Amino acid sequence: MTSGPVAIVAVGELFGGAERHILGLGAFLRECGRSPRVILFHDRELASCCRRDGLPVHVLPTRSAWDLAGPRRLGELLARHDVQLVHVHGYKAAVNAALAPGRFAVAATVHGQGEPTWRNPRAFGKDRLYRALEVWACRRRRAVVCFVTADLQRRHGHRYRRLVQVTIPNGITPLACDDFPVRPTGLLRDRLQALMVGRLTAVKGIDLALDALAKVPADVPWHLNLIGEGGLRPALVDQVRRLGLQDRVSFLGFRRDVYALMAHSDLLIMSSYHEGLPYTLLEAMSLGLPVLASNVGGLAEVLRHEKTGLLVPPGDVPALAAALVRLGRDSDLRRRLGKQAAAVQRESYTLAAMGQSYLGAYAAATAV
Repeated sequence: MTSGPVAIVAVGELFGGAERHILGLGAFLRECGRSPRVILFHDRELASCCRRDGLPVHVLPTRSAWDLAGPRRLGELLARHDVQLVHVHGYKAAVNAALAPGRFAVAATVHGQGEPTWRNPRAFGKDRLYRALEVWACRRRRAVVCFVTADLQRRHGHRYRRLVQVTIPNGITPLACDDFPVRPTGLLRDRLQALMVGRLTAVKGIDLALDALAKVPADVPWHLNLIGEGGLRPALVDQVRRLGLQDRVSFLGFRRDVYALMAHSDLLIMSSYHEGLPYTLLEAMSLGLPVLASNVGGLAEVLRHEKTGLLVPPGDVPALAAALVRLGRDSDLRRRLGKQAAAVQRESYTLAAMGQSYLGAYAAATAV
C-alpha cells in the first residue's frame, strides 16, 4: 500500500454528515502520517473548519463544480503534491476526479441515497442522472466503493457490480457532557427538551414529529427544538401554527453549538423516512442522549429497540406520539437508553475503527 498523501475531494457547498466525516477522517489520516489534503469547490463552512483544525485545504478556482476547467486544475494539484490516492465524496467530486488527468487510485464513499422525489419529476430525473454519473465515474477510475451502512450496500451495490465494495460504518471520537457545562441559549428550563438536527427537508420526517407532538398531552412537557435550515421551513412554520404548537416548538436555525445543545437536552428525535449512518446519531449516543428513531437504514442497524433507543415504524405518527409520552414520563428509561447507547458508540463506532477500515480500502484501491 502506498503511504503517500491522500486527497479528499468534495464539493464543500453545504455542511452536514459527509462534511463531519471528512473532518474526522482527515484528522485520523494526519495522525497516521498520510498527509491529507482536502480539495473543495466552495470556500464555505467545511473549508473554514479545515483551516480551524489545521487540515490543508485547497479551493479550486472554478466558477462552479461543473466548470470544464475543474478536472484539469484538479489533476494539476494532485500532480503538484504527488497524490496517488483520491477519496471522493459525492457525484460532482467523483466526476471531476474521473476526468482529471494523471494516474491515481480512487476510493468513493456513498453516504446516503437520493431523496424520494418522484412526485417532482424534474428533481427525480436530476437525482437519477447524478447517481448514474457517480457510478460512471467510479467505473472509469475502478474505484473501491465504500458504503456507510450495509443497508446502502444492499440497495445500491448492484450499480457498482464488478467493483470492490466494502461497508465502513462512520465513527467518532467519544464526547463527554462534562465538556459542555454551559447551557446554550434557546433551551427552556421548565420543559423536557427534544432535538431534531439536520436539513429541513421532507426525508427527515419533521412533519411526522410535529403531528406526533400535537397528540402528546400537556402534562408531558416536551419542547421540540429544530436545528438546521432548509427549503421546508416555511411549510413547517405553517404546520406549527395550524397545530397550535407555537409555544412547544422552536426553530433555532444553523447552530455551531450542537454538541452543547445535545448535552443539555433530554431526547433526540430522528423520524426520517430513510437515513445512511448520521453523525448526529453517533454524537447523541456518545453524549448519552436517548434516541427515538424510525426503524430504517443506519438507524435500524445501529440502535437496538428497548436497549439503546426506541424504534418506531417509518411514517407511524401514533407510534411516535406513544413513544414521546412513554419517554416523557419515564426518566429512568431515558437514562438507561442513553447510558447503553454511549457504551455501544465507544465499543463499535469509533473514529479509530473507521479510519483503520479506510486504510484497508485505500490498500485495495492501490492494488487494483
